[in-house]
Amino acid sequence: MPYDRFGISVSKKLGNAVFRNKYKRKIRSIVDNYKKKYINSRDYIIILRKEAITREFVELNQEFLNLILQIQKGK
Repeated sequence: MPYDRFGISVSKKLGNAVFRNKYKRKIRSIVDNYKKKYINSRDYIIILRKEAITREFVELNQEFLNLILQIQKGK
């Protein structure tokens, strides 16, 4: 059964390893919440930018959902 794969990248410029891993865990949690919404057997790379650090978890969650919905419309 094909499945999607996600790669998460956080630059060293954003902080130390503890900080970067914290944000990777947040993004992984968001991705896991919406696994059923996207099934198209593709690879995705999520690159965390400086602006994302100031956002709350709920905002990141909503933005990710909007991106997934845009991807599905573009099929």
